[in-house]
Amino acid sequence: MISRIVAALAVILACPAISDAATPAKRQGVQTVCVGGFVGFQNLTPANTRLLRETGRGCLYLHGSAVGPATAAADRAVLSSLRSMTGIFEAGQNDFFLPGNAYDNYLAASGWVPRHILLNTPSVDEFLASPGHADLIAYKAWVDQVRTRFPGITVGPVLTPGGDEKHFNEPFATADYWKDARLAAIYGGSLAIDIPSRNFFLVPHWAKFEESQIRWANSAGVRSDLILSPGGSRSFMADTQAVLARLVADNAVPLSITIENYEPGSASTIGEETAPETLNAVALWVARHAPR
Repeated sequence: MISRIVAALAVILACPAISDAATPAKRQGVQTVCVGGFVGFQNLTPANTRLLRETGRGCLYLHGSAVGPATAAADRAVLSSLRSMTGIFEAGQNDFFLPGNAYDNYLAASGWVPRHILLNTPSVDEFLASPGHADLIAYKAWVDQVRTRFPGITVGPVLTPGGDEKHFNEPFATADYWKDARLAAIYGGSLAIDIPSRNFFLVPHWAKFEESQIRWANSAGVRSDLILSPGGSRSFMADTQAVLARLVADNAVPLSITIENYEPGSASTIGEETAPETLNAVALWVARHAPR
């Protein structure tokens, strides 16, 4: 065990520092717009995703919290009926994808296979350049485990701002404080940011930091995902439109945008694409208006 850890550390520490300082941020178009998540996933149907699918950008998003014995049949029904849509699955750092575990028990029979996987982490501070690089080593081991099931799949940590505020003025692309976070994203080939649309502007340096993460990913050849949710707002559509306008203006457009909801009883949930404030309507608007 010790020899394996030492070998892993040698690989990590030998990696060159990643910087986009000398490379202009690559202009990025949104390739996929996903809808789904935790609350209401089981209410997705071919009918209420038709217009989204017609844009050629439609994508399913399934959060691991929506999967369990009580919902398995409904989850499989949704996945089977929308099997043609590409998909993202957000998991915890657990054994979900090991043979005989949750994926096999609850989802595999649907025939749906995730195209990308995200790891739900508490915040970007989960990966710090700490002695021993323990978080990074554990993350890489989990990615390797997932790839035994889905060879070559991109796996991205959710690197949402949180934790020690003073470091959010340090550039994500070059600061030593964020080195392990960058290495985690490079190893998995992806990074994601998860924030309610209305919270994007609450703390100015959060928005600036999130944009720097997206620009770094786009310049470094790492997949960039942005997950937006209502966060209790009753104006989710307007909030999301404002976020997209800001990202376009600041050349920080992610490769994929997900529209989902964590909160039961929210004003925005799965519904008709033409109904105001539904997740489906917001996703459709993004798919029709985000730059390609």
